[in-house]
Amino acid sequence: MVVIVISWVIISFIVAVLAEDREIGFGQALLICLFLSPLIGAIFVATSPKASATPPRPPEVEKLIISGDAKFSSGDLDAALADYEKVLTLQTKAPHTHFKVASIYSNKKNSTEAYSHLSKAVQDGFNDFQRIMSAKELAFLRNQVGFQKFAQEGYKLPEPLKSDYDAISKLERLAQLKEKGVLTANEFEEQKRKILAS
Repeated sequence: MVVIVISWVIISFIVAVLAEDREIGFGQALLICLFLSPLIGAIFVATSPKASATPPRPPEVEKLIISGDAKFSSGDLDAALADYEKVLTLQTKAPHTHFKVASIYSNKKNSTEAYSHLSKAVQDGFNDFQRIMSAKELAFLRNQVGFQKFAQEGYKLPEPLKSDYDAISKLERLAQLKEKGVLTANEFEEQKRKILAS
């Protein structure tokens, strides 16, 4: 009898550990295993969808995105761009923001920046490829000679250009943000040091 109880508890813990990356979670899976059975707990874990790996955005970032979206919708692209670029300095992964910035640069007929941000969007996890191929904001970029090759190669910038271009692009963006008053002198210097050190 003791062996059965110990086995029941050990198997329950194993199933609960497997549930850590699922929506059901460790605690709920453990309770189901202990009170119903490890087999029923394993079924719940197997059918539970994977938990979202995206952490919630900080309130400051959320406000900037809402503000940028409103400005973008009203056609104030420069003001929207300022908000989105501030988001990109505050967040390491921002696929949807990179997509929006690529759209703005495409509207401004700046294919270099549009390619760069679209590449970063896909690299960070943006996978709505149908939207890339149909969004009216990206029409200018899609009409560029090299766009089909760029798309076929997984929306990646050519490697030799990528690292140099990224650093220069980030420094230029920081300088623009400082000029517009979005970044203070101290924030500018801190971000500049980080870029040059990487």
